[in-house]
Amino acid sequence: MVPVLMLPITMSELSPSTSALAAQDDSPRKKKLRRELLLQKDKNKETTKKIRALGQSLKRAHKKVASLKIIAEELERQNLLSQENLVLVQNMSKVNIEILNRKMGRNVQYSPELRKFALTLNFFSPKAYNYVRDVFDTCLPHSKTIAKWFQNADAEPGFTKESINTLRNKVQSSDRPIICSLIIDEIAIRKHLEWDGKKFHGYVNCGTNLNDDSNALAKEAFVIMLVCINGTWKLPVGYFLTDSLNGSQKHSIVSQCIHLIEDTGAKVMSITFDGAPSNTAMCHNFGFLFNILNIQTSFRVTDHNVYIFYDRCHMIKLVRNAFGEKKILIDCDNNFIQWKYIALLEKLQTSEGLHLGNKLRRAHIIFFKQKMKVRLAVQLLSASVADAIEYCEKKLNLEDFKGSQATVKFIRIVNSIFDILNSRNLVAPGYEKALCQKNIDRSAEFINSAIFYLSKLKLSNNEHVIMSNRKTGFIGLIISLSSSLGFYKELVSERKTLLYLPLYKITQDHLELFFSSIRSRGGWNNNPTARQFLAAYKRLLVRAEIREGGMGNCIPLDQIPILSSSTKNVRSEDVINSSLSNHSLIDINEPSDDLETIWKDHDYIMNAPVISECSSQIVQYIAGYVSHQLQKTIKCETCVTALIGLRIMVKCG
Repeated sequence: MVPVLMLPITMSELSPSTSALAAQDDSPRKKKLRRELLLQKDKNKETTKKIRALGQSLKRAHKKVASLKIIAEELERQNLLSQENLVLVQNMSKVNIEILNRKMGRNVQYSPELRKFALTLNFFSPKAYNYVRDVFDTCLPHSKTIAKWFQNADAEPGFTKESINTLRNKVQSSDRPIICSLIIDEIAIRKHLEWDGKKFHGYVNCGTNLNDDSNALAKEAFVIMLVCINGTWKLPVGYFLTDSLNGSQKHSIVSQCIHLIEDTGAKVMSITFDGAPSNTAMCHNFGFLFNILNIQTSFRVTDHNVYIFYDRCHMIKLVRNAFGEKKILIDCDNNFIQWKYIALLEKLQTSEGLHLGNKLRRAHIIFFKQKMKVRLAVQLLSASVADAIEYCEKKLNLEDFKGSQATVKFIRIVNSIFDILNSRNLVAPGYEKALCQKNIDRSAEFINSAIFYLSKLKLSNNEHVIMSNRKTGFIGLIISLSSSLGFYKELVSERKTLLYLPLYKITQDHLELFFSSIRSRGGWNNNPTARQFLAAYKRLLVRAEIREGGMGNCIPLDQIPILSSSTKNVRSEDVINSSLSNHSLIDINEPSDDLETIWKDHDYIMNAPVISECSSQIVQYIAGYVSHQLQKTIKCETCVTALIGLRIMVKCG
């Protein structure tokens, strides 16, 4: 038989009847696989299209919103945001990534970083926020969304329930006792009545919400803040819109506040305030009476004492004011403490054009129009001023400074008192170190001697300062020093609750920073209305996430780097050190005919003016400091010898 050649037959060559026959021969499993294959091909096509679209979107995003810094610069150029607030916006590094993710279509939930950025920018400038939101193609939440976030916080006058609940959650989640300091102060507000469509804002309101036109208009807000001593957070717990509060009213509010905080499980161990007469009257209502022979600096609450502290900045200002007004004080040894030595030092430094290592200027002497500036008081009563006066008397032998020992002693004691009350950590030198087991004996000895010294100061009429009409600053420092010893004894020595006592946690600085944030709302408003204060207070609570207890209400500010003209940082000492092997150096110790010519080539002041002994000493000190700092980095022995001399090099070696 002749074999028959069999050719391959495709499905397209089959007749319709043949294809139908083949389809009937397919099993159900093959049909299912065929359908899945077709579906998978369609999915692959859609995925490819999405990848291409996302890639193009990403390129556009990189071009348009490469970094938040560009937007911040644009805000500054259009004057939509102040320079201070720009720092806060530029330091939110994680916001860039999330905005890009949302721009690529990933509509995930707002992260804490983006939420914090949106609330912060909206707090400082709603107009700037709307601009940024438009630039980023609405990647930021709408203003109505932010308004919904604020609805969860009441923030009406009185004690803030969100803060109390947050504190209770913090205590329950903490594995150690919460030790706190209570800080009170007033912020001035504008006497202004506003209608928001539902009620009036501006009347005196202590939490009762009586919307009665017979009430007086409020002119200040009495704010209470809680600062954790053994932690790193602070919490505003309430505010009251008032015309003015007397001692008994403050006593009632503070007592209720302490009981509310104690009910959460936290311990209020101190209360800090300024030198207002109503604060002193409040202490009297707590049973506190000042007696120099038996100083009582605390009152009892449940199972512990609450210690009284006057804010050290306010007290230093009052001491400076008294000293500057009276001009002369008399110490326990009947030596005269005279303001004239400080004025003479400023006059000397102004005439010389150089300063003896201090910051004393004309504004420190004529301070009467700037009494509120703490910087002027602290820099005037500082150790550097005392050292300069002593130097003028003992080293320069200036006749005008003879008999200034008592003034130098007074300034140094006040400076050391401020250092103790401003102590923060265990690594600081001297009295700036926080009270701990290693320095408590030395610090206690100084505190007791400082209390005795301040209590014996007299005016020129022999009246004791603590009995005069300028007593508040001196009494405040005495009470604060005495409270420091009692506070340390109870918490560190006896209960072992703390390892050391950072007295900075007990100052009013934390509340003053909070006030600064309120004033910065919408740019800078130094006199907000009651409604503006309420809005800023509420936004600070929400912006701080206090309802969750996860963040603090202060954003740390990083330093703004200085732009360099080159992409590579070339240090001058590297240039000097690298030139050692490439250039021959002149030995200045060897005799040379060209040596005199070399010195003349670098004699930039041919006719040097005659300077006084004081200026000579200042220039010598500055030159020595610069030379020794350069010696740490420059390795060229010839250069170092030219800077400090061969004899000093031999001594140092």
